[in-house]
Amino acid sequence: GKCVAQSTAVFWFSNFLVSLTFLSMSRWLGNAGAFLVYGIIVVLAEIWFYFIMPETSGKSLHEIQALFGNPVEVEQNPGGSAPPDMPVEDLPEGEEDGEDVEKTREII
Repeated sequence: GKCVAQSTAVFWFSNFLVSLTFLSMSRWLGNAGAFLVYGIIVVLAEIWFYFIMPETSGKSLHEIQALFGNPVEVEQNPGGSAPPDMPVEDLPEGEEDGEDVEKTREII
């Protein structure tokens, strides 16, 4: 989704910046100096992310979306084996109460 597109864009933009600046920096600072500059940028970025970005480890997708201000409405499906948009009448005989979920999944 959006996060994959954003991370891909940041990845390519970062590669572009390194490609654009590496030769000039390595001429001025030497290879070690150029890598030192990039290393300092990475360390600063890690510090920034550590203090700014919230921890999402161990949280459900709904908790993460709520954390970032995008709450998700969950449609409840109590006690039935049919998805919310599938009428119970369309289920085969005897499967209204979830007796044979695998058959229902094959039908859907």
